[in-house]
Amino acid sequence: EFFHGISLKGEIANYKGPNKSGHFYFTLKDKTSQISAVIFKFDSFSIKDEFKNGDEVIVTGDISTYAPSGTYQIIIRQLYLYGKGKLLIEKEKLKKKLQEEGLFDEEHKKKIPLYPANIAIITGKNSAAAADFKHNLLRRWPISNISFYETLVQGEKAPKEIIKSLSEALNNNPDLIIIGRGGGAEDDLNAFDNEELVRFIYEKVNVPIIS
Repeated sequence: EFFHGISLKGEIANYKGPNKSGHFYFTLKDKTSQISAVIFKFDSFSIKDEFKNGDEVIVTGDISTYAPSGTYQIIIRQLYLYGKGKLLIEKEKLKKKLQEEGLFDEEHKKKIPLYPANIAIITGKNSAAAADFKHNLLRRWPISNISFYETLVQGEKAPKEIIKSLSEALNNNPDLIIIGRGGGAEDDLNAFDNEELVRFIYEKVNVPIIS
């Protein structure tokens, strides 16, 4: 191996499924070129997306030579279907940009109060998450004043709705703000990776916030 952490985009061809040893072999190609690809069994467990011939994918791995034939191959460590992989790459670029600007530096993080009197919770309307928040807060800290701000937590409109709810919550001087939802697939959490929302929290929210 002589190039590590290389990312390539291409179409899968000549894929026949795992061999007897559990390894995956196929060709990764585009309009002008191709390269042999292998996913070894121990790496395959970390790959969640199912793939087939004709799928466009983004892969990350190490370039090496296959000695018996003297050809290049990529040993794949990660594989994503193109649409999903593209989104993850964009998220990583955004994260890196915001990190370099210092938005995530420890010095900006606010200490969570030990006994918050007023807690604002921003979450989905009539959601299981809202019920869980209420149940656990009443069980663990029943004397707190809990205010719910119902909002979208998924979809294109969700970031602006969360910002709107944050503004409303700040007007009521909470000691602590919680933004949350009841889990979900990675795609369901995109609203929380929004640059406008992150910058709003950094610039405007002057109380501790838990997401």
